[in-house]
Amino acid sequence: MSGVKMEQVVLRNFKCHKEFKVGLSELNILTGSNAAGKSSFIQAILLAFQSWEEYDKKIINTNYIYGVNLGIPSSIVSENSDGKDIILEIVCGDSINKAVLGVDEDNGNDMHVKILNSEDIAVQRGEHHNLKQMNLFFLNAERQGPRVVSAIQKIQPNFVGYVGENTGYMISEMDKRQKLRGIKLPDGLKISALDRFSANCEAWLDVVVPNTELQCSVDMERNLSMEDKIDKESPYGGIIPNDAIKVKRNYLKRCRTFQAFEDKAKFCFPRLIFHPDAFCHISKLGKCEDVVSELIRHLCALNDYGDKIYAYTGKNEKNTLLELQSFSQIYCSGKGSNETMAYHKDMVFKGKKYTLTCNPHTKLFKKHSGQRIYFCWGRDEIEGHKIIIVRIGNHWEE
Repeated sequence: MSGVKMEQVVLRNFKCHKEFKVGLSELNILTGSNAAGKSSFIQAILLAFQSWEEYDKKIINTNYIYGVNLGIPSSIVSENSDGKDIILEIVCGDSINKAVLGVDEDNGNDMHVKILNSEDIAVQRGEHHNLKQMNLFFLNAERQGPRVVSAIQKIQPNFVGYVGENTGYMISEMDKRQKLRGIKLPDGLKISALDRFSANCEAWLDVVVPNTELQCSVDMERNLSMEDKIDKESPYGGIIPNDAIKVKRNYLKRCRTFQAFEDKAKFCFPRLIFHPDAFCHISKLGKCEDVVSELIRHLCALNDYGDKIYAYTGKNEKNTLLELQSFSQIYCSGKGSNETMAYHKDMVFKGKKYTLTCNPHTKLFKKHSGQRIYFCWGRDEIEGHKIIIVRIGNHWEE
């Protein structure tokens, strides 16, 4: 590493490391049980390096630290920590390279942490034995590939990303280049009757996973790419809203009463079912104009991505909620550790009564919000397993 070596690492308030100090030698091996903090230790080093690399921006996106998704900023602060700031120190010789990061726990929409000591870093970058002088080589061995929804990062020619996160963007971009420039695929790559790049990707994928279909869409406004690998006979539809739906959602933002919101909502979220009692507690949220945009943001996430991610994860609720939270930037949870009961709601559909389990919920505005949207993952017998919105309002037990 260009003669500059890491001799000691000190972590404070980062994930499971409330206070951690370790000396390093030429070769270091991390061992420990699951959740002991091995990966968090590596992530902390990466976060420190990126803080020094992007100090002039004064913020860092925790969704993308050298290709690693650290998650929602408030979730990377140690539980029961003495303060809200994360402190990372890497000692190199007689130099202490520090990154002090601030987290706004009350802002659930922000995926960034603030670099609180950016001015100090700017000065120290000109001194000896600092992180700028080190060449960091990091091999990401996580079992991860293109996701249902990925944040587009560092757009470069023919760059699919560190963990495949730009795959959907690149497939869409190749289709565009073919159309605009008349590019033809080499005969050795073409196995589809169509010359389109995405069609041939789908054909190759079909060889590996028979009976599959690949759909890629890019939403540059939200900086997201969507890659849908779905069974051709699947009941799930597309997750990208068409122009008519987008227009209706824009009108929905203008609602100033909850009654108007209720009347229009079902036309804006066709992949959701609203329980007859879904809006009975919505007035508990306060004034409609204060929460309407946040409500739409959460319902859009559930409508556009929810059931697709749920199917993609093999109907694993925990993984689905983590995925939904990460890429839609909303707080969501299953049954809380302090909740004593499962919440149930009866629903009649085509003359048959169903009892729905409704613990999954999203939390408006902030991590520990009592303003929530409770929902059920649905049933195959009820309109093709659409997500069912059961309660919009306050905490179920209040």
